[in-house]
Amino acid sequence: MSPSRYARKTGIRRSNLFVIAAEGHRTEVQYFEGLSDELGQSNLDFLILKRADSDSGLSHCSHLLRQLDEYTKNNHLRKDDVLCVVTDRDSGCFSPGQLLEALTHCNVNGYAFALSNPCFELWLLLHYIDVNLCTDEQKQEIKRNENNYLKKQLRSVAGSYNPSRLDFSCFWPYIEVAYSRAISLNPDNDWLDPIGTKVSDIIELLLPTIREYSE
Repeated sequence: MSPSRYARKTGIRRSNLFVIAAEGHRTEVQYFEGLSDELGQSNLDFLILKRADSDSGLSHCSHLLRQLDEYTKNNHLRKDDVLCVVTDRDSGCFSPGQLLEALTHCNVNGYAFALSNPCFELWLLLHYIDVNLCTDEQKQEIKRNENNYLKKQLRSVAGSYNPSRLDFSCFWPYIEVAYSRAISLNPDNDWLDPIGTKVSDIIELLLPTIREYSE
């Protein structure tokens, strides 16, 4: 594994490190890189574990878990460091047994498991609209996500959306709103048979810093 794929944006080790292994090859990475840039002067360090282009098909959650396991094995972690898996439900890679296995692995190892159903675009959409107010029919369309439904909705409400060149500045002002909406979308804190996103679990840990830097 090439060291450059695990390199931080800065060599300075601050008090807290967020290590993120993401299913998406571009969008999720660009979102968290944008968040890292906004919080760059805080006491947080972000490390997004990137995959080489030749690994672009290795998005199954088991691969992400191996990435975190490898990083944990080869690096010294502090008590307050946070390791996160960011993955989707709509890829069809989760049987109920695989989901339970991934959850168990994360619980045993202390990883945050930021699962989105159907996909990460739901988290992005929550920056702009309250999906709780959608009709049952609209929620079913979101869950099915046929013909890139969520991408089309994002383009409609945000004016533009390019998943390969994400403009994080379009989302930064609305992160706390998205967090509140995600929580109310999944009030029972279940593991997302209905639509929902656990990206909010990562954001919850960052809220005090986000509030400080968005003032």
